[in-house]
Amino acid sequence: HAKKELPKSEAQLFSQFVRLYYSQAHLDDFENQTPENLYGMAKSHWELVKQRQPKELKIRVFNPDKNKDGWESDHTIIEVIADDMPFIVDSMRMELNRIGLMIHVMIYMGGMKVERDNSGKLLDILPYNSSEKDVDIESPIYMEIDRKTEKDVLATIQSNIERVLADVRSCVEDWSSMQRRLRDTIEDISGAKMPQKPAEVNETIAFLEWMLEDHFTFLGARDYERAEADDGSVAMRLIPGTGLGVLRDESRSQVIRKYSEIPKAAREIALSKDQILIISKTNTRSTVHRPTYTDYIGVKLFDKKGNVIKERRFIGLYTSSAYNANPKAIPVIRKKVASIFNQSGLPARSHAGKDLMH
Repeated sequence: HAKKELPKSEAQLFSQFVRLYYSQAHLDDFENQTPENLYGMAKSHWELVKQRQPKELKIRVFNPDKNKDGWESDHTIIEVIADDMPFIVDSMRMELNRIGLMIHVMIYMGGMKVERDNSGKLLDILPYNSSEKDVDIESPIYMEIDRKTEKDVLATIQSNIERVLADVRSCVEDWSSMQRRLRDTIEDISGAKMPQKPAEVNETIAFLEWMLEDHFTFLGARDYERAEADDGSVAMRLIPGTGLGVLRDESRSQVIRKYSEIPKAAREIALSKDQILIISKTNTRSTVHRPTYTDYIGVKLFDKKGNVIKERRFIGLYTSSAYNANPKAIPVIRKKVASIFNQSGLPARSHAGKDLMH
């Protein structure tokens, strides 16, 4: 088919693509497919892949038509070509699951090494084990999902995937910046005269360092400063330009929020001089990596009088190594565990005491 339909140079490159494409497929998924359909699938995705600009995300959600496309499917097709990034497949699966769509077939070609010219035209596809350095690494993804025929539904599926993969890109691109900001925060605390007891300061620093030791997946960060609301009450105001990751887009965020609008318990923690950290959950489910409510770490900074003047927020997810860690080995948490245990009055070596500790 390729030799008949495509120019010789493109046919050769397409053949390389097809070999790589189906090497990543589960044979059981395609054992009943006709050669025409197998060719049509790969050719359709090839049209998306062969021309692409740096960082460009290309997505197509459609129902192939035998007469128009030369192949057909009982399912709706999703074709993607994007930069190779962590979390990309997990996040797509999460979004499709959220909107109630089942994935029936998937081909994931993460780590595909390619060479392109300045116009984005594909020049070569290299083996996965190639040691060539000056290459682009991309992720073609093919999915078959529950069939949907309404144009508006197909458009919604595409826009949802675009939104989620934009979140993935923001997190990946800003990952090192978020970690750097946390390191800067540790330096700020270490170098400042804090109103808390030294033990509280040291435990806070230990917790923030623990986060950096592969215990926290950074999804977003943003800074807020103490301000005065229109009615003269104390508030926290978003500092423009400080958003990273999923918090890059500040247009959807509340610029200023009065402390009086916050529940009493949360307000007391936010204004407390006794502790530096705010450790909580947000009311927003992550669109990246895992579909759980995100974790929120707030670091308060103080003036010389001990008043909160700034809050540095980090949004993310604790990693599996964090959940598998002994609570007694986690800074800040170990103090809370010890406090709860002491309040229980249970002997440490008793059966009930061991149950509580676990």
